[in-house]
Amino acid sequence: MTSSISSLTGAALINYYQGQAALTLFGASTSSAASTSAAALSAYYLNKEGITSSGSSSAAAANAPTAPWNTSTGTPSVSTAVQNAMNGASFVSPSASSLSAPGGSNATDYENLFAVYQGLNTLNDLAQTAAANANSASPTYSTSQLQSVFASGLSQVESFLNTTPFTGFNVTAGQVSQSQSSTVSLPTGVGHNYSTGVIYTGDASSPAPALEGDVQFTISVASTYAPTGTAPTNVNIDLSGMGSTPRTMTNVVGYINRQLAAAGVSSTFAVANLGNATVNSYVDGKATTTTGSPQWGLTINGAAGEQISFSAPSTAAAVYVGETTGGIKSTSATGTSTTSATAQTLIGLQTSNSAVGTPPSTSSVSVNNSSLPNGGIFSSGLPSGVNSVQSEAMGSDGSIYMVADVSGSVNGAPVPGDQGVALMKYDAAGKLVYSKVLSAGSDSSGYSLAVNTDGTVAVVGSNTVAASTSVNGVTTAASTAGFVQVYSPTGVPTWSAKIPASGGTATATGVTFGSDGSVYVSGTTTGSVGGQATQGSSDEFIQGYSPTGASTFTTQYGAVDGTNTSSGIVYDTANNTLYTAGSENSQAVVRSFALNGANSPTAGATRNLGAATSVVGIGLSGGQIVVGGNTIGPTIHAGTVAQAYQGVQDAFVASISTSLTPSSSDSVTYLGGAGETETARAMSTAGGQAYLTGTILNDPNGLAASNATEGFVGGVNVSGGGQSYANTFTAANGQSTPTAIAASATGTSVLNQLGLPDGQINAGGSTLITANTPIKAGDSFYIRTAAGGPQTTITVSAKDTLASLATKINTALGAAGAAQVVSIGSSSTISITPNTGQYIELDATPANAGLASVTNNSTNVLASLGLNAGVIRTVQTVNGLTNPTQLREYGLNLGSLNISSATSAKAASVALQTAIAHIQQAYKDLVSPPTLASEAAAKASSGTAPAYLTAEIANYQAGLNRLLAGSSSSTSTLG
Repeated sequence: MTSSISSLTGAALINYYQGQAALTLFGASTSSAASTSAAALSAYYLNKEGITSSGSSSAAAANAPTAPWNTSTGTPSVSTAVQNAMNGASFVSPSASSLSAPGGSNATDYENLFAVYQGLNTLNDLAQTAAANANSASPTYSTSQLQSVFASGLSQVESFLNTTPFTGFNVTAGQVSQSQSSTVSLPTGVGHNYSTGVIYTGDASSPAPALEGDVQFTISVASTYAPTGTAPTNVNIDLSGMGSTPRTMTNVVGYINRQLAAAGVSSTFAVANLGNATVNSYVDGKATTTTGSPQWGLTINGAAGEQISFSAPSTAAAVYVGETTGGIKSTSATGTSTTSATAQTLIGLQTSNSAVGTPPSTSSVSVNNSSLPNGGIFSSGLPSGVNSVQSEAMGSDGSIYMVADVSGSVNGAPVPGDQGVALMKYDAAGKLVYSKVLSAGSDSSGYSLAVNTDGTVAVVGSNTVAASTSVNGVTTAASTAGFVQVYSPTGVPTWSAKIPASGGTATATGVTFGSDGSVYVSGTTTGSVGGQATQGSSDEFIQGYSPTGASTFTTQYGAVDGTNTSSGIVYDTANNTLYTAGSENSQAVVRSFALNGANSPTAGATRNLGAATSVVGIGLSGGQIVVGGNTIGPTIHAGTVAQAYQGVQDAFVASISTSLTPSSSDSVTYLGGAGETETARAMSTAGGQAYLTGTILNDPNGLAASNATEGFVGGVNVSGGGQSYANTFTAANGQSTPTAIAASATGTSVLNQLGLPDGQINAGGSTLITANTPIKAGDSFYIRTAAGGPQTTITVSAKDTLASLATKINTALGAAGAAQVVSIGSSSTISITPNTGQYIELDATPANAGLASVTNNSTNVLASLGLNAGVIRTVQTVNGLTNPTQLREYGLNLGSLNISSATSAKAASVALQTAIAHIQQAYKDLVSPPTLASEAAAKASSGTAPAYLTAEIANYQAGLNRLLAGSSSSTSTLG
């Protein structure tokens, strides 16, 4: 075998094992014998190919210390490393490195490299332990304990690397790249185009059914250049003006455009080809997809300076339901159990008679992915990352606002921790206007929201801070606090407040606005909120805030020595009173509080409605207080029983006087059926109606799949009681679980047939960074323009857009490079490119931050923008080869790792083993620095390995797999 072939095969073999070892060895336990055998086998392979070392000279090798991954005593066992970490041992300790050789002038670099390796190795051991917990009936440490220590250790490694502890080369916790562009897109603030969904399926030359009949609506066009107060141009569209012309999509669009042009409007309509429909069918349990007819929609090409709104002369009531579909557990003939994937959907339903369309009856219909429940207006799939819709509210412009628990990322915006909260706004046609991941910290839950008449939005929920152990072993207990965050009509954060509880937890579950813009929050606590006296094992509380966020009062209450849970709050303008509903010792209880300005409110009347399994909401309609919930038996005492109790468990709507004293107007309506378990999850009121949504189990109509539930919406007349509307539905995989509902008295019109919203299109889009990301005003990231050089702090202000942020970055970069905003359509991103030979480093945390990395109370600005911490620089070349005198960069790509679930722990372990491989490469290059000659040899050896060698490698790998079965990847990774 020639020298060149030897070099080729050796390089191929090393690269193969370097890349494969992490995956092959993942999840195995320590075995020193296997480790030794692996080292011997690796040496055998290398010798067989004529390679005796990594290319270092004998003098350099003699001076270089042995790496800890090449010794049987250099790395503790997994159990020992984990135990040491859980006891508070430092993850990174250069002074603990005992070099087997002097190391020469590079001794400090060797010590620091080995210290980083030990830190990464311990993190990997924690990740493997967390992954193994999923299969352990009695794990030594809980996953939350492991995650807490893992987060501390990751912070230590990142902070240590942030001090640039190496000379002649650099190791960054982030990535190394030649340029960066953010993965999170922000609105550009220009462009007014709008596209509908499918409104017609069929031959383009045929009339579209949605365009037939009495189709009338108004297009209002406001000029953004006109003086304030200038009335918009109203263009009335009545398709009867087309006469006998067939109402095809093309003909109708032409007619609309002629009306717009005659009115002096520059914006136009166009027909959109939305591709062919697909039809899903199931035969013998096997899915078959066939291609159907072409689908058509509308596109509005909004001209610059023209803002377009729609309205219709006749409207009808509607509800909007957020539901989870799928998630059915089934068992195959072989005994294998699987659970189908879940999806989140927003559906719109017409609920009352009007001149618009045909309202749904009380019949039930089955739905799949491509159809709607009876009376359906639209069905919109929610963004990936949404786990559960928690609450909905209507805006005065007909928009639907939703708060949801989310994970991963939502529309490219990263979610902090395992779970976060997102605020989403949809227009009346079911089109997403914006989504925003809130800056509520990691591991947060959203519970409720309210929308004021001016479009201001308030969101409440809770944030859990996991127990943590510091480097000196001090443990901080876990805590859960409520939060309230308030946003402008365009989604810009205006103020926020934390709601802690002394001696327990606090969760904010309800919120409402006062007539002056004040915010009132209700919730549940197991401790004391605001220094208030406790009543039972858990209490209810209310808090008041001024329009600018100043705390005005706190009141804590509930049944003495009881279990109390808050279920909502509502404000009555007529008597300046707050009403709350909750469960007190399993009784549905309504309370009133008369407001006294900034002083604590005066507790008023209390009404016990009787035994209830849960209370799901409170509303105000037609001068009556409305309470919804669930009960086992006819136990609700609220005057006239307008509809009797029927099932195993029924939902109920109670309508009572605002005085909270018995009145002839009081009524209770039970919703349920014989043998059914009906469980309401949410309630909304509008137009004198109260609407409940939830699930039905054991419906004799049999809509749901086995082990599944179907969804329902029930309407009740607030005045006098009695059911006014009923609809049941299932969805994908025969499962629907509604979790939230919002109601509108004017939610549907002929516009729904055309896929157009009621009100302004593309309303509410802000270009501010704080309006589109979790970033808060005052959050920062850091830039270096030299390795080990000083950091320049970049702080995001409340008025920053991507353009103004790019200006700040360019000031910090100077001659090192440039940041620019790249716009594509209505979205924009930011890119950073270095100048030739220049160095740029992005850091999420300040140097020497210690354990203050990205904490639970701060925001990782880089991650929130879709940028990566790390080094950005161009690669210098000499005659087409990498310049060996250039500072060597090693990116560990640690990112935002966590081990809070088995899946994330496995992913973290793979990432950590890859990072360890980079540390091992840095060690090799330190022992024998690359030269132009070695670079040329490496480049020359990058061809395709011969077939015989490929087969040989496969045999070697199979042998290695058998040899290392049961060995630890963290102690046996090949160097």
